[in-house]
Amino acid sequence: MFRSAMFGVVSMAAPLVVLAHAVPTHQNITKAAVEYLQQLDDRAVCLSNLEQLLQVGTAAEDEGTRPVFHFTPALSAAGSSCSSVDWGLGSGTCEWFGGEDNNTHRWSDAIDSATAANGGISEEGLTHLGYVLHLLEDLTSPAHTRNDQHLNKFGVGDIDPVEAVTRTPTSPATSEGLADVSSPVSFFVQLRTYTASNFYSKDTVFSDIGPKSVREDTEYFYDARDRRIAYKSLAYRTKELFGVTPDPKDATINDVIAKEQFEELGPIAVRYAASLIKHYFDVTNTTGNSGCFVDFEKFSGPSVFSGVQLPLASEGATFSGGQILSGATFLPRNASVVYGTAFFCPGCSPTITIDMATPINGVRMLLMNGQTFNVSYVVEDDNGGTSSVTLPPNSASGSAIVEIPSQGIRRVTVRSNVSAWDFFIDNITLGIGTNGTAQIRSVQVTPETRRSSLKRALSMPVPAPPGESSSIEKPAGSLP
Repeated sequence: MFRSAMFGVVSMAAPLVVLAHAVPTHQNITKAAVEYLQQLDDRAVCLSNLEQLLQVGTAAEDEGTRPVFHFTPALSAAGSSCSSVDWGLGSGTCEWFGGEDNNTHRWSDAIDSATAANGGISEEGLTHLGYVLHLLEDLTSPAHTRNDQHLNKFGVGDIDPVEAVTRTPTSPATSEGLADVSSPVSFFVQLRTYTASNFYSKDTVFSDIGPKSVREDTEYFYDARDRRIAYKSLAYRTKELFGVTPDPKDATINDVIAKEQFEELGPIAVRYAASLIKHYFDVTNTTGNSGCFVDFEKFSGPSVFSGVQLPLASEGATFSGGQILSGATFLPRNASVVYGTAFFCPGCSPTITIDMATPINGVRMLLMNGQTFNVSYVVEDDNGGTSSVTLPPNSASGSAIVEIPSQGIRRVTVRSNVSAWDFFIDNITLGIGTNGTAQIRSVQVTPETRRSSLKRALSMPVPAPPGESSSIEKPAGSLP
């Protein structure tokens, strides 16, 4: 917790109220973690409310007496029976000088409530996960890894310098990737060990584990990486002034070191928080394995074009330039809900544009020709990825599955090579995570499958056409 602990001691009837900058710093870490994960795992892009739900727990974990249990090892000054590992990953029933507390926002609660009624990831599960993220982020505050209580009231008291101000972390380079850890406990243990081994807190300089001093000057001790690891405090200098050999343990952490500590620990907090979210996705498998999927089935529209719609948002993407059609006329390839555009659609554009809320890696879609003749199409992204395909007429169910595997895509456009455009898209996967060249998989249509699709679309008997001719002579989405 990036603020002072809130707890009572034996002589106090109630815990002191702490007023510090915990919540803003935690929110900054969680925000950066979500943004970092979205660059590495397209499942995070699909969940448009991911950060919002995580932030509920990120903030609420600091309420009441919960911060007593934000230390690993357990905070002895409060008589705590639980470390943050016990509190967030164990039974959640913990004792301290103030009595017994029960945690109902543990990792197990996040797992148990992970799946929503519709089979997707639940809001309740992500909210629980936010509480656990807070605990993990706390282990990049040295005081929380070194059993160093820092009780204060209204910002006055034993304030920890790292937690004294709101801090904003920088994110690690995406080349660093995510932490490959097998269990939530491992996340906590690894992070606690790293922080305690490499950083001192204000009241634990040169005690227990920690970095070793290899040189010093008049103000600071430095380690082998030439980092400032301790500040020669007033108590330390006073002994020097009076000719008394100072104890290195009289040194402390000042604001300069605190700032440098967070500059180093902030990116680590972001990486580990992002990694725990990813681990949650993997364990629960509730967000699917291949990015966001848009099939437009939750929308409805007419069966014929009537006019361009306002931009349509779905699953972290915005579609513009066309209109939703339900059971589009003369489109045997797809009798469900599609997004399309046509030259006879008032206000519709010759180009369908897809804008991503967050960059994604790869796009796949079903592209359908609505015209009565062969038409060539180009699908391209803003990074130079391009796919071209020529599709047969709508009567032959002319369609293809088109993939663009570019990384960091923010925009995709679809256009034809004719002035009398008429085409549709459906079944879009945003974030296919592939590498290599663009792929086009044409949908093979035989006379038998064509007759079957025509029957479904028009709900009437359709005679077998001679050769490759068609009984449909109108563009898709037009009036019968």
